[in-house]
Amino acid sequence: MTELSDSQAAESRAWRSLLQGLMFDTSAAAVLVLFTVISKANAWGDFEWAIVGFTLFKSVCVSGLSYLMRRVFSSAFPPVR
Repeated sequence: MTELSDSQAAESRAWRSLLQGLMFDTSAAAVLVLFTVISKANAWGDFEWAIVGFTLFKSVCVSGLSYLMRRVFSSAFPPVR
């Protein structure tokens, strides 16, 4: 494994911080959306389908982001140590 220069290490930390911030903001937004869906459910059946739909949507989004990070962005960032 190659050693990173100080500027490369700083850039790597900055990218990691940005990604962590985006993940937190996205998670917070998802919680707010889920709370809204749950509070508007009139019956248990509505609530169940809302949860199933939300989790399926989340799984598709996470799979897409994983693909992008692995295939598209893996060569754009320096290796994280």
